[in-house]
Amino acid sequence: IKFENYQKFFALTQQYSKIEELDRDTLITFVERIEVGPKILPEGYKRATHKNSPCQQSVKIIYKFIGEGEEL
Repeated sequence: IKFENYQKFFALTQQYSKIEELDRDTLITFVERIEVGPKILPEGYKRATHKNSPCQQSVKIIYKFIGEGEEL
């Protein structure tokens, strides 16, 4: 990643030093895209039986100018 891209990204962060709530405009300012992986069910489960069924799912955030963040 080029140094200029870091400068652009951190120049944006100075405008948003106190974010109380993540709204649409702030998200669009910082995030290029969000990739959500498939649900991975625990052993023995064939499908999620209800909304709160246990599962794992990866989320990848691609930030503008600087690229990928940590995977959750």
